[in-house]
Amino acid sequence: MQTENNITPDKGVLCVKVRVKTKICTCRCSPKLKDLQSGDRVSLVVNGEQDYGVVSSSVFACDHLKDIAMPQLSESIFIHAEAEKKALEEKELDLVRFCKERSQHYKLDMEFVKAEYAMDNSKCTVYFTAEKRIDFRELVKDVNNYLKSKTRIELWQISTREKAVLIGGIGICGLEICCRKLCRIPETVSIRTVKDQHLEINPLKITGICGKLMCCLTYEHQQYIEMSKDYPKIGKRVLVNEKPGIVKNCNVLKGTITVEFEENGTMEVSRELVTLKES
Repeated sequence: MQTENNITPDKGVLCVKVRVKTKICTCRCSPKLKDLQSGDRVSLVVNGEQDYGVVSSSVFACDHLKDIAMPQLSESIFIHAEAEKKALEEKELDLVRFCKERSQHYKLDMEFVKAEYAMDNSKCTVYFTAEKRIDFRELVKDVNNYLKSKTRIELWQISTREKAVLIGGIGICGLEICCRKLCRIPETVSIRTVKDQHLEINPLKITGICGKLMCCLTYEHQQYIEMSKDYPKIGKRVLVNEKPGIVKNCNVLKGTITVEFEENGTMEVSRELVTLKES
């Protein structure tokens, strides 16, 4: 892949990451759109239907995607003027405030996250989270009356992970959360990944801002599996300098094993000093 500063067409097709609703996809774009910036609105065709999205990266050239089918951005509808962005964002905030007010009126248990307009005002998507399915037909009627336009309204119930993608945030590592920065959500994140990495099952340390297990647990999971093959399982009886003990924990990054001895308590020792005890 070429660097973002080297985006001449002869180096490969021009691509950009675009968020369409809560999914991130890689799209082709023409040289006319090479100055697209994160946050710009774009129009594109997804699965044969005209849709809109929000740019999530700078434009980059990528020669290995030349023969890969992907959505093509339209040149006709996009913005990156700060004044237009601000006006549109204010319009979206007003709609979210209205939806919150009307949902309270109907006593609907909904948390409204964000509203997004297409640039031509043909459609507006309002995202919300809820513990269960919601009958929001009356709410939609109120929204249509409020807008007094031909804008088509869509209400999307999303998960807490998808909410994190939409609004972003800072993780416990001090960096932007992975789903937002890397533009993807892992298919599955299970407690198995925590156990395989010998991490403490502490909700404060393994839970993201979405309230679910952190996405980053999956990125190095397979590497931990490979590195752990040469380590005994927790609970196994081992020998350290001929002294018997039981494995309490393994740290494959440090190359150490924590062993509990019958007489000398618990000690963290190098992997090379540990041998399995014959049963």
